Amino acid sequence: MTSIRAAIRMMLIPMDVPLERRDMSEDSNLRWLQRNLGINNKTPEVDVVLKYVGMVLRGQEYLEEG
Repeated sequence: MTSIRAAIRMMLIPMDVPLERRDMSEDSNLRWLQRNLGINNKTPEVDVVLKYVGMVLRGQEYLEEG
């Protein structure tokens, strides 16, 4: 199983996100991403990151593989 938080961290690498907002252990950073990620980032990956952020905030921590 893959940690969703780790997947989000990896997808954020090429994106314009302040370093302090890349800490996925803080739910406040996840909520910040929900509000602000699409403002400076117009790539298709933004939709995936926002989907994953929503999953984590609803309590899902791992992706099922397969």
